[in-house]
Amino acid sequence: MNWLPYGSNDASVLLQHSLTSDPSTYFATKATVLTYGSTPLFDSVKGFCPNTSNGWRLTNLTGYLNLDYAGQISLEIEREFICQNDTTYYSQGYIPTAQEYILSCSPTAGSAINLGSKTTAGLFFASIGGAAPNQAIFSPGKPGFIKVNIGWWGGIVGGKVVVAIDDQVIYTGSRNLSTLVGMFANFYIGGDRGVAGRFMTKNYIRNLQISNKSPVYRFHSLVGTVALLSDSTANGDDVVSGNYKDVSAGWSFRRRMSKYGIDVGQMTVSVNGGYRLDNSLPGSYLYDKLAALLALNPQTVIIFGGTNDAAAQTPTSSGWQAQVTTYLTGCFATPSVKLVIIAGPMSMTYGGYAYTTYGPQITAANTKIRAAISAWNISYPSQPAVFADRFNYLGGESPAAGTFIGQVDGLNDNLHPCGYGHYLQGLCISDAITGYL
Repeated sequence: MNWLPYGSNDASVLLQHSLTSDPSTYFATKATVLTYGSTPLFDSVKGFCPNTSNGWRLTNLTGYLNLDYAGQISLEIEREFICQNDTTYYSQGYIPTAQEYILSCSPTAGSAINLGSKTTAGLFFASIGGAAPNQAIFSPGKPGFIKVNIGWWGGIVGGKVVVAIDDQVIYTGSRNLSTLVGMFANFYIGGDRGVAGRFMTKNYIRNLQISNKSPVYRFHSLVGTVALLSDSTANGDDVVSGNYKDVSAGWSFRRRMSKYGIDVGQMTVSVNGGYRLDNSLPGSYLYDKLAALLALNPQTVIIFGGTNDAAAQTPTSSGWQAQVTTYLTGCFATPSVKLVIIAGPMSMTYGGYAYTTYGPQITAANTKIRAAISAWNISYPSQPAVFADRFNYLGGESPAAGTFIGQVDGLNDNLHPCGYGHYLQGLCISDAITGYL
């Protein structure tokens, strides 16, 4: 994803200010300006904090009607507002006593864009024309400020919206602005449409820029559409000790690919708790869920499985190759599929299972999956498959702190990754794809 850098001289830039000093005079050259409140704070490095002020309302910004169809907003926000570091890799961020907004814009009624932080869990959110992706952001581990970008293009209804943190795409969605023509008729900086109490009270923003040019969104043909079929190990929505986990393996995968300079188009994740690779139990066979994902015509299919099989000591080591071949045959029967990645089982050392029980199953599973994929690639070189070694990526029998839930809550629930575990799963599959490329 290529965004216009702050300070760009591109003709599409409609508004640009560092906010390190009072921008009122500059704003007056671009729009009709109203000020809410009277005590904003300015810092020569950190920028602008509304403090007890709702900031500015800009009406009829020059060229604002063009923003209905395409545009991008960029700014920098203090990291603690949306995410934070801690030992268990949660990313809760600042929790205000009431909702706080960074930016908002709207026509005469309704809301087209809101960017801010929720109250109960400190989730960063961006609401764009009815699409409201509430995201717990994985902390990048950097001090100071984080860059936030919102981009949109295409039809007012059915067009695309993208949200990125430090150039890593965290959300893509569709626009639905049928009643919100002229969405930048009113643009609010530092608050929510002038609503009292909905402004930032302690954190700073800086380097605000608005352009009517959409970001350049290019993705590799192999990852235009990606489908992840999984048992519950890809589920990132569990809560431990009142903290939301970071993100699912799917979101982590997208961010890792973005770091490698490869944008992912559409990502669909199908989570099926208790399901197995093996078909010995009717109704709990992952393969039964595959057709719905293949109907999306993905270019890459990722399969997480085998942990439930290993827990039940099934299938026998001789059965794995037939199972893997069944999945590969099913996937490549869909013409759009260009690559299949199969990730085998992970450790269950905190899951109430004795290693002497599940260890041989995991060893057999990963060995046979590798062998089946190797045999497939020899027979069908134009239909490539890749093995992703989740067991070792997640630390084998000695996982790092924060990898599994059982390490955090002290319970036998290590079958499910915690925040860092999801990050490692995303790393595992992104490395599998980039390694193939």
